[in-house]
Amino acid sequence: MWRDAERVGRWLEQLTRAGLVARGINYVLVGVLAVQVGMGDARQEADRAGALRAVSRHTGGAVVLWLLAAGFAALAIGRLVQVVVPRSDGRALGERATALVGALIYIATSVATVAFVLGGSRGNDNAKSQDVTTRVMTHPGGRFLVGAVGIAIGTAAVVNLVRAARGNTTGDLDLDQLRPRTRRAVMALGVVGEIGRTAVFGAVAFLLVAAAVTFDPRKAQGLDGSLRKLAAASHGSWVLVLVAAGLIAFGLFSCCQARWYRPAVQES
Repeated sequence: MWRDAERVGRWLEQLTRAGLVARGINYVLVGVLAVQVGMGDARQEADRAGALRAVSRHTGGAVVLWLLAAGFAALAIGRLVQVVVPRSDGRALGERATALVGALIYIATSVATVAFVLGGSRGNDNAKSQDVTTRVMTHPGGRFLVGAVGIAIGTAAVVNLVRAARGNTTGDLDLDQLRPRTRRAVMALGVVGEIGRTAVFGAVAFLLVAAAVTFDPRKAQGLDGSLRKLAAASHGSWVLVLVAAGLIAFGLFSCCQARWYRPAVQES
C-alpha cells in the first residue's frame, strides 16, 4: 500500500509540474501581448483568448494548445488533491478554500482552451464578462452576487500583495536545491510577479464592483479590458508595460516552480 501511495504521489507531482509550466506559458504570452498594447498596438488582446490566438497562428499551434489544456487540467487535479488529501502538518481551512477556488479556475481554463481548439469559443473575454454579468444581474440578488465576486477577487489580490510584500511566494519550492544567487533571482521573480498579478486582478475586481454599484454591466471587464483601462489613465502606457513585466515575471516564476517543485501533499 505504501508503494501505491508513493506511486500516486509521484504521478500527482508530475501533473502539478506540467500544470505550472502551462500556467507559466500562459502568463508570459499575456504579458508579451500586454507590452504590445502598452506600446500602442490596439490590435492585440492581452488576455487568455488573445494568448491562445497568438499560439494558434503558428505551425504546430494546435498541438501546443492541447498540451496547455492538459496542463491546466493537471493543475486543477493537483489543487483538488490539496483540498481532500491531508498533510502531515495539517492544512488550514483557508488554504483548502483557496485550493478549491484555484481548482475551479483551472478547470474552467482547461475547458475554455479545449473549446477554443475545437472552434467553439473565439470571442473576446471582455464581451464574455459583460454578457455573464448582464445575465447574472437579471436575476434577483444578481447585482449583489456580482459585487460579492468582485470583493472576493479583490480580497484575494490583497492577500497576494501581502504575501509578496513579505517575500512569502516560495512556499512550494525546494529552496535547498538552489544556489544563493539563483534563490535570490527566483524569489525576486515571485515578488515582482505577484505584484503584477495583484495589479491586474485588483483592476478586474474594482470594475466588477463598479458594475454592481452602478447597475451597469458594461463596466465589467475581462483581463484585456482591465489592462486597457490602465493604459488609458495618465502615464498608463508605462504603467501597463510595468504590469506586463510583472505578468511575464510571474510566468517565469511558475516555470521555476515546476522545475524546483516541492510536493505539498504528504502522507498523514
